[in-house]
Amino acid sequence: MATNSGKTQKIYPELCDFLAGKTDRIKGNHDQCLILPQSYVLSNKKLGMKILLVHGHQGDFFCDEGYPIGWFFTKYIWRNLQWIGLKDPTTAQKDKNPQKHELTRIAFHDWARGRKQTVMFGHTHYAESDPPYYWNCGSWVGNGGQAIEMIGNEITLKNFS
Repeated sequence: MATNSGKTQKIYPELCDFLAGKTDRIKGNHDQCLILPQSYVLSNKKLGMKILLVHGHQGDFFCDEGYPIGWFFTKYIWRNLQWIGLKDPTTAQKDKNPQKHELTRIAFHDWARGRKQTVMFGHTHYAESDPPYYWNCGSWVGNGGQAIEMIGNEITLKNFS
């Protein structure tokens, strides 16, 4: 951790445990067969704040409940059809499937706002935020990287591209 580690440990002890390896990652749509937690909750008792960390595939039928079907189609069918120019309808990436991206974004945004629950994810590969409840860090795949930075009780979306 950076020089702020003492302050971070006091405010987000669960985050420090997460980064220290007690939990190394959460389950995403590309590793459904692994035994990993689906989510992780960071709580700041002093501020009365909880942050839900998820991959972001939850609620996306072909990446969540229908994962075996989505996996089969992606591996054996869509991979081959993409070579001839057809687009994968299972992706939520904004540039590849804007309609599905928008549906995923709206679902998470409405869920977080409706519950006044901060949620952080990155499944759509497109960084965006609507503080204080909606934080999508995008992806480190493709054009650069984005991250959610938490310093004290301040949360910001940073672009590292």
